[in-house]
Amino acid sequence: IEGEVALIIGGFFAYLGYLSLPLVFIAGFLGSMCCDHMYFFAGRWKGRAFIEKRPRLKTKVLWVYRFIDKYHNWVLVLFRFAYGFRAIAPFTLGTCDVKLKKFTMFNIVGAIVWSLIFSIGGYFFGSALEIVFGKIKSFEMEVIVGVLFLATVAWIVMIIRRRKVLRSIEADSNIIV
Repeated sequence: IEGEVALIIGGFFAYLGYLSLPLVFIAGFLGSMCCDHMYFFAGRWKGRAFIEKRPRLKTKVLWVYRFIDKYHNWVLVLFRFAYGFRAIAPFTLGTCDVKLKKFTMFNIVGAIVWSLIFSIGGYFFGSALEIVFGKIKSFEMEVIVGVLFLATVAWIVMIIRRRKVLRSIEADSNIIV
């Protein structure tokens, strides 16, 4: 499950009383920070050599380089909000001349915003369902199954869209690092 979906579900479960919303937020924030730094250090350690050996990955990285050049600081904060960009961006940033201190500062801001949006969004999703459907707790299992189903469908749609974007990037031969 993608991080966004996990946080939405966590926020929804917090609304139902199974989890604590502050703990859902903290878990999302810490998980995001640790994962992003892991990818950043992997990129810093062996990133360029790793990329050079993998032509398909190189295409994705070239896409990230293009965004970094155009929107430098914004990429540092907002990469986590772009599906398909989330994992490759910190790795690629590790291969660039981005300083660890700067990456960490922007990563903290981005992780806080990201975790707040999706955990609180899941909580309010539960609240909105209760307003629409009345007492949600009387049929919460059906709602949970429905949320998981919708999350799976959204995940499949995002994978299909990402593949289309990557195919269009591979076709673009004008990208030069």
